[in-house]
Amino acid sequence: MLNEAVVLVGFWRSLPAAEFLDWYAANAGRLSGYYGPLQVAGAVLAIAAAAVHRRRAGGGLRILAAVLAVVPLGMFFVYFKDVNASFAAGTMALDRVPAALAGWSFWQWVRTAIGTGAFVSALAAVRSHDG
Repeated sequence: MLNEAVVLVGFWRSLPAAEFLDWYAANAGRLSGYYGPLQVAGAVLAIAAAAVHRRRAGGGLRILAAVLAVVPLGMFFVYFKDVNASFAAGTMALDRVPAALAGWSFWQWVRTAIGTGAFVSALAAVRSHDG
């Protein structure tokens, strides 16, 4: 998520609106094919760890990590799915693209912060289990 927020959004915002929409349409499948499985796998693994180790030391932290890992997936369906589809279809008015990318960037940073919280919670759970 951090890579998307920093590298991709920075690149996208550097492009003229029409060029961005063309680029996104050409690469939408690659983006979802790469990032989608990573995010789903992270959430599934966090849920599995919470389920298997919920009664051990750090169980509450594992549950927190699982919840925080699932929230960004939910955000995809609430916000990103539709805006990504409009980018891919090229149906957005060119004058709306900069504002849409600013909104996309904001919500991606929110997702990144939540994902970082999941990661920190998982690390704390492992540390409490080992300690």
